[in-house]
Amino acid sequence: MFKSRLLTGALLLSCLGLFFIAHTVSTARATWPGSASQGDATSTESQVSSGSVVAEGRVVVYPGGQVSVASQVSGRIVRVPVQEGQTVHQGDLIAELESDECRAELAEASARLDEIDADIHLTEWKLQRTTDLSSRGATPMVEVEQQRRDLAAARARRDAAAAQVDRVRVQLGRTTITAPIDGTITARYAQTSEVIQAGSPIVTVANLKQTRIEAEVNEFDGVSIAPGLHAHVTAEGFPGIHWWATVEEVPQIVVTRQLRPQDPGRPTDSGVVLVKLSFLSPTPLKLGQRVEVTIQPGRPRTIGEASAGVR
Repeated sequence: MFKSRLLTGALLLSCLGLFFIAHTVSTARATWPGSASQGDATSTESQVSSGSVVAEGRVVVYPGGQVSVASQVSGRIVRVPVQEGQTVHQGDLIAELESDECRAELAEASARLDEIDADIHLTEWKLQRTTDLSSRGATPMVEVEQQRRDLAAARARRDAAAAQVDRVRVQLGRTTITAPIDGTITARYAQTSEVIQAGSPIVTVANLKQTRIEAEVNEFDGVSIAPGLHAHVTAEGFPGIHWWATVEEVPQIVVTRQLRPQDPGRPTDSGVVLVKLSFLSPTPLKLGQRVEVTIQPGRPRTIGEASAGVR
């Protein structure tokens, strides 16, 4: 009898302990997700029930922070001195095309311009001499007018020749392709000795120091999102870690979803608002990496409150 009562008491104590643990976990999950683990942060039902908005997105660069560098002319590549992952600065050489023909055309056009300059010099001398003779009555006035017409024609030919020189110089300049912005080579498409057409991409340059998040917020949740709201970001491969971010832009337009939701419970045919969020601290996340964002409605979070950056 004593053993039976002892066993019954032990079972009652165990049940009370399990109830206390379950109540503690439930209370912890109801608090701000910054104190939760990655598994709790990615739980859609628990976050939505507490008023927060969960959305999937990806890491992108700011407008103008990624450029596809292409050739403006056709030709054979003689040099591509950059590799993927290399840092470049604006004006650095990206590729060089074969330019022998352009250089020959430039030399020919420059020689033609020099020839016309010589003709103008001679025609000006003839006009001066004919004018002097005409003033003394030794030459008819018609010859003076002829020399003036010849000089005007020579100057017109010079303008056309100078324009040709400028055109060839521009073509020659296009055989040297340089970086338009500071950044990192994220992709290389062309190789040395390859013949490319005008408009063919050679590399992609992106400024990886200026990245943000483009989150696909459900169109029905977009009304509760405003610039300045705080959020935390999680990503696969970083268990138990999240980064702080703030809402930067909320477009006033609904677009088609671009990312296929990883959660099968989320709708795939609804429209989304592409909300932009800025990181409050550097992250190891890569360009294009998929992330999950939990946006907490309420007052904007100050930088001082989120100075820890990563939990």
